[in-house]
Amino acid sequence: MNQKDEEGVSRASGEERDTAGSASRRLRILVLLAVWVLSGVYVGGFLDWGWLPSDEGTLAQSAERVLAGEMPHRDYDEGYMGGLTYLHVLAFRLFGMNLLSLRWVLFVAFLLFVPAVYAIAVRMVSSVVAGLVTLLLVAWSVPNYFASLPSWYNLFLATFGVLAVLRHVDTRRSSWLFVAGVCAGLSILIKIVGLYLVASIFFFLVYREQLLVSAAPRRRREGIAWVLYSKIVLAATFVAGLVVLLVNHVSSMNLVNFLLPDSSSGRNRDTKPKGGPKGTVA
Repeated sequence: MNQKDEEGVSRASGEERDTAGSASRRLRILVLLAVWVLSGVYVGGFLDWGWLPSDEGTLAQSAERVLAGEMPHRDYDEGYMGGLTYLHVLAFRLFGMNLLSLRWVLFVAFLLFVPAVYAIAVRMVSSVVAGLVTLLLVAWSVPNYFASLPSWYNLFLATFGVLAVLRHVDTRRSSWLFVAGVCAGLSILIKIVGLYLVASIFFFLVYREQLLVSAAPRRRREGIAWVLYSKIVLAATFVAGLVVLLVNHVSSMNLVNFLLPDSSSGRNRDTKPKGGPKGTVA
C-alpha cells in the first residue's frame, strides 16, 4: 500500500468516526428531549392533585408573613433556614397568593433537575439506559410528595453541584467549582443539610488530588504534599465535629445514620490511593 492509499484509508476512518460521533450526539439529544417531555407531562399531572395542608400551609404562611414585612427567625419561628421562604414570596408575587404558586416553583425546578440527572447518567451508560434510569428516578421523586419542601431543593441543588464538579473534572476550569460552591451555598440557605454537599465536594476533591499527586513527578509531589496534609487535618476535624454534635444525643440509630458513614468516608479519603490514577477521575 503506497502513501496515497494510506492517506485515503486514514481519511475514510476519520470520516466514519465523525459520522458515528454525530449520530451518537443526535441520539443523546433525542433521548433527552423524549425523557424531558415525558417527565414534564407525567409530573405535571400532579400539580393540582394530592394537597398536603400541614406542610403546604406552613410554607405558605411563612411566605405570607414575609410579605407582610416580617423577617424569618426574628419575628416568627421559621422551620428552616429561611431562603426557601423568600423564593415562595417571589412565587406569590409572580403567580398570585395561592398554594398552587408554590407548586409551580417546584415544578420549574424539577424540570431543570431532569436534564442534570440525565447528563450524569449518560456519562456511565448508554443514552437509552440513561434515559430509563432518569425516568425511574423521576417516578420515585416529586410525584410521591408534591409539596415545595426544602428537601426537594436540596436534592436538586446537590445534583447540580455534582454535575458541576464532573464538568470541572472534564474541563479543569475552576469556574465549574465556583458553580458547585454556589449550589452548595444556596442549598444551605434553604436547609442546613446542604452542608453535606459541601462535605461531599470537599472529600471528592481531596481524593482526586491524591490521584493527581500520585501520578505527578516526585519534585512536584513533594512541593504540594503540605496541601494534602492540611486537608487530612480538616477531614479529621470534620469527623471530630460530628462527635461533638452527637455527644449529647448518643443512640445506636444516630451513630449508624450520622457518625459511621461520615467517619468511614473521611478515613477512606485520607488513605493514599495505590496504583496511580484510573478511569476518568483524574
